[in-house]
Amino acid sequence: MTAASIPVTYNAGPPLTVWIAAMFAQGWNTSKTSCFPKAMDVLRLWDDGTRLGLVAPSPGAFLWATLDQRVAAAEAAGKQIIYTFGSTPAWAAGSTIGPPGASDPTSNRPPNLIQILPVVQAIATRYKGRIAYYESWNEYNAEGFYCGTKSQLYAWQKMLYATIRDADPAALVTMPTPCWNVTTADEEIESLLAMGFQDYANIVTFHGYQAPGAAGSAIGPTIAKIRAAMASSGCTFPLWDTEFGFSGSADGAALYTPAQQRQFVFDAFFTRLSLGVSLLGWYQWDNLTHSPGVTDLTGLDLTPAGQAMVELYAALKAAI
Repeated sequence: MTAASIPVTYNAGPPLTVWIAAMFAQGWNTSKTSCFPKAMDVLRLWDDGTRLGLVAPSPGAFLWATLDQRVAAAEAAGKQIIYTFGSTPAWAAGSTIGPPGASDPTSNRPPNLIQILPVVQAIATRYKGRIAYYESWNEYNAEGFYCGTKSQLYAWQKMLYATIRDADPAALVTMPTPCWNVTTADEEIESLLAMGFQDYANIVTFHGYQAPGAAGSAIGPTIAKIRAAMASSGCTFPLWDTEFGFSGSADGAALYTPAQQRQFVFDAFFTRLSLGVSLLGWYQWDNLTHSPGVTDLTGLDLTPAGQAMVELYAALKAAI
């Protein structure tokens, strides 16, 4: 695929030069250099051994090795980094209005702000000038990731923003990120904006998974509603989709033939680009259960989706 072959029917919304310059993001599950993500500008750190509960397993104790390795690898490749907050350490878990997480009895609880503050300070200080973006909370509207109140989430947002920006004034902080599978992302973002979360953030984020088997373009109406909610509240922040793929289930790719997988990638990416989404984060380049970019952990063979992303990335970057 060449830049000249980009379908002009997708050139809607923002000017072509705006969405061609959008950033691609990937996650990296293993530490194998052969599997370092292709087709990306930003490495998103989540589900890769860097969650809060793993970095800070006990008060005052930090296990930096994995996070250090991820950050160094991204820097060596000239890529920016998003660090995603979530998975409260057991010792810093606050009160809850819902049941604890199934896999960890505390990880989905809202943090006790006094106890978690030194952890946020330590991360932002250690990686000052190295981590460019901080994602406030992963899929807070899914009970498995968060079971507190929105008021607690708002207090967390205020603390997080102030602490990170104090330690690293150049770093940018997102609003908490909703997913699709409980309430729709547009309804959640409208609620966050009504509560004033944008006063303590720089970017609006969502996760654009759709129902298993849906077309890659199916996210379009949701993005349009998010855009309307942002316009209504006067929010002019960038809009990022930090995690999406075939579906939220591990076997999502199996619902599509190889040709359909390629088409899904082109449709999913161009739909987001045409609606002004300026960061597009596929989940997760070398997580084989989600069949994203590679076929095995040699990193040498690409899936149809991975090959499509490589072609699309090269074409868009060549067109800048």
